[in-house]
Amino acid sequence: MKDMPIRQKKRFRWREMTAWQKEAISVLAFSTAANIALYARIVSLDKAVETSAARYQAQIESAERTRDLAVEQLEAAILQAEGAKQAKILEARKLIINSTSWAADGYTAYTVDENGKKTQLPHFSDLFPGWEMPKA
Repeated sequence: MKDMPIRQKKRFRWREMTAWQKEAISVLAFSTAANIALYARIVSLDKAVETSAARYQAQIESAERTRDLAVEQLEAAILQAEGAKQAKILEARKLIINSTSWAADGYTAYTVDENGKKTQLPHFSDLFPGWEMPKA
């Protein structure tokens, strides 16, 4: 056998190969093609997973924004209801305050009945502790 230089490559010709060499190359080629197809499928699945993850993340963020908006709307409705309730409470206080006689804090006032009996009026803060005295 003649020594071949290291750099020289031996070229195989298909028609010069034996049947088992052709079979081995066919199997290797099929195996390589199958591996390439499998790799392409894995890459495709990875992209699908990334797309699905991004889609789910967007849905989660949308649900969180919806929840936050609902909480804000509920808080606004509560404040509005509390405002309406506060207005009704103040109106009721006004009716109560005006339905009885009282003297402003720091002053002394009296009522006199038809017999001339003089009665001192209670102070506002005695009748309505913690309430704000109305302005004249």
